[in-house]
Amino acid sequence: MNLLREGIADFEPLTLPDEQIALVDLRGTITNDEVSLSHPGIYTSIQDAQRAGWLIGIVSSKTLENQRRWRRYLGLNGPLIAEGAIVEWRNELHYTNPLVPAIAEQYVIARAAAQQELVSMGVHVWDKDDPTWAMAECRIGSVGDPGDTIAFFDPYRKLGMTAFVRVLDTKGQLIQNKQETKRVAKYIRPFALGHPMEPHDDGLVGDTYQLTTKRDGILAFRSIAGITGRIAVIGNSKKDDVGSDIAVLLAVGGAEAGFRTDGTANAPQTAGVVELLGRLTFAAKIEYSSSARNA
Repeated sequence: MNLLREGIADFEPLTLPDEQIALVDLRGTITNDEVSLSHPGIYTSIQDAQRAGWLIGIVSSKTLENQRRWRRYLGLNGPLIAEGAIVEWRNELHYTNPLVPAIAEQYVIARAAAQQELVSMGVHVWDKDDPTWAMAECRIGSVGDPGDTIAFFDPYRKLGMTAFVRVLDTKGQLIQNKQETKRVAKYIRPFALGHPMEPHDDGLVGDTYQLTTKRDGILAFRSIAGITGRIAVIGNSKKDDVGSDIAVLLAVGGAEAGFRTDGTANAPQTAGVVELLGRLTFAAKIEYSSSARNA
């Protein structure tokens, strides 16, 4: 990307982190609400930043398997911090809390029991892959028949039991249905180990075990990587406020009100990440070249 041509130099300067590391949230930040990329410049902006010496990774409540797919798809070179509980860095896994493996085993049992209950109540269950990818590739006959209610469970989630509820129509489209979402939520609520979620507008039901946060994950990564300075975190909500003591907080356009940041993009979601990475890369080049001249 030609930063001058794109007008990056005309933006207000960003506060640079101490470390050339930027971690990006997924849904609503680097992807849109449909969990897809909405700006083609994201690939170039990531590669430009990484060639300039940045490590670009992910910090998200999404599962590690989901993040690995995005890492491959986008060509990321930085750490993955999943569910606030798991850090993957240089092909090694680390847990932010020693209880994570035991809780994950309990969820395997609870998820199987909940699925058995749903099947007995006439709900189809899918748990063979990440639900966001499975739903995108849905075909009639592969997950159910027209009129069926389907609960797409996430088999990779360690600290929670979540499922997207959809009804399959005659054209093979997966449709949200509030009544069916509430019905599925009622059936699986007795099997929750953590905090039951109210059914989301996007048909997500289940529970989360609030053992750790994104901040915990970043603190664990700092310790593992041996860094002490602030990194950059790009997000879209107050859940991405990991603390200004460990991160320069940046937001895409249209971020949640009350999210205190050190800089905000004009553009939302994917385009906002493109903008912020471009501004970070440009600002770092100016800063480091100036430091070299004054050395």
